[in-house]
Amino acid sequence: VGLTRSLSVDISFADLKKSQVRKGGLARPHGALSPTADGGYVYSSMISSPGAIGVRIHFKGFQLPEGAGLYLYNDTGQVFGPYTGNGPQGDGEFWSHTVTGDYALAQLRHVGAVTDDDLRNTAFRVAGVAHIRREFLEGFCSFNHECVVNADCVESNPIDPDDPNDPAEPARGAVALMQWVSGAWVYICSGGLIADMDESTDIPYFLTANHCIGRNNDARTLEAFFQLKANCEIPDCDDRLNDHPAGLRTLGATINDTGKQTDHTLMTLNQPAPVGSTFLGWDSTPIEFAAGTPLFRISHPSGAPQAYS
Repeated sequence: VGLTRSLSVDISFADLKKSQVRKGGLARPHGALSPTADGGYVYSSMISSPGAIGVRIHFKGFQLPEGAGLYLYNDTGQVFGPYTGNGPQGDGEFWSHTVTGDYALAQLRHVGAVTDDDLRNTAFRVAGVAHIRREFLEGFCSFNHECVVNADCVESNPIDPDDPNDPAEPARGAVALMQWVSGAWVYICSGGLIADMDESTDIPYFLTANHCIGRNNDARTLEAFFQLKANCEIPDCDDRLNDHPAGLRTLGATINDTGKQTDHTLMTLNQPAPVGSTFLGWDSTPIEFAAGTPLFRISHPSGAPQAYS
């Protein structure tokens, strides 16, 4: 659903002194820096990829001192961050959240009086940009089979009309749309949170297929979109990405176990499951489904909002 382009844009303030920052606005390579009343500053820049419906930014060598944070946003009010310290992964390298539109505005804010040491320790490289294409917004709104329906429209069991229980619950709170970067490309798939054997924990174990993700280098770029759904009455696919809250997304994962023969990948998300999440139950008893056994699925086929079949 997208492709990447490598960049090598270094942002560093090691050449500045605090006295220069406090004097007034400074033009910088690829941006501008302005002092703030609290003795800090704001550095602003923009990364664009014309024609994209969303962009992700690849950072390397990311290091910010205490009091500093980088935000990414667009002009419709979508905001991500602050990315602080050595980034969400803790090692200075990460792919950002997806910002809707063909550009991301970047704003580095240092709160409180800045020191020379702070400036020396502020640096990062914009190492690439992911250009998300229109295919990321297609979903059941255009080309999925008629048996794949908007999960928000399912209220009762279609197999047994007398059963008042919603067959889409509680899976709605467990299943996420996956998006990740692998080499030159951006991919999508589906996965879901599964419960730990200890019911008192909330470790964000996440199960998907090996044919989706099977390498840790790919898993660390994962952006998981939880509770991504379209309104039953107005299933507007084009707006759902911009309206999806930052608090319902997680960045990064680590693979616990994977296998091609069984086509499984079990990961642990690098961030806690969002509020409102559920963890799917399971057991290790061997089972064999007989023909005619009804199965129910919540997933994101072809990038659809939560779909039911």
